[in-house]
Amino acid sequence: MGMREDQRRRTRDAILEAAALEFGERGYQATTYASVAARAQVAKSLVSYHFASKTDMVQAIMDVSFTQEGVFAALPAADRPPFDELALSTVFVAMQEQSDPIGRAVVRLEREAELIDIDLPVPYVGWIQLCATTLQRAVDIGDAPPEVDIPFEAHLMVAGFVGLHELAESLGEYEGFVARAVSNALDRYATLGATPAALASATERAIEAMEEAGCDDVDRIRRRLRRLVG
Repeated sequence: MGMREDQRRRTRDAILEAAALEFGERGYQATTYASVAARAQVAKSLVSYHFASKTDMVQAIMDVSFTQEGVFAALPAADRPPFDELALSTVFVAMQEQSDPIGRAVVRLEREAELIDIDLPVPYVGWIQLCATTLQRAVDIGDAPPEVDIPFEAHLMVAGFVGLHELAESLGEYEGFVARAVSNALDRYATLGATPAALASATERAIEAMEEAGCDDVDRIRRRLRRLVG
């Protein structure tokens, strides 16, 4: 790659990150070429050179997010115990919400899909289905009781996360968001009847992932596990 091409790529990446920050903080309608240019510290003409429209920026953000290397592409594979899988997914997505501008932009843009003139995924449907499928595996292997209302519980899991996100966004308090999201998830697993062994395993996996990512409040999660399983 020549120096000029490398400079174009770096400029485009800087503009895309600035657009993600603007979309995540201000929303689709309030974000403008001027605001993106100001945040990226480039001329507005450079923004329009790389992205002919705001929808082009949105599409590029979605493409980055769901490619093999994207922020939402590395969700844990379904080869672990079911509640471990759910807990790790919670940590991973919460980390994107707390610290990754692309991840935060994707979630907000999906919520504002009706304002954007391109086809975006209907928010949360895929995640609810993932939770439901994973809960069914938990029932099948005896980690959860057979009477679990799977669609109901899957909706509650996602709704709890979304509610915590809305609160963090409204108050501007993303610090500690991962721990709150994990605590909410563990409460759901305990309430629906996860076995003590499955709950303990899921908690330990979540703690390991949080420690690896440098999250605070890990001791709070440990204390919560002791209360949940006695």
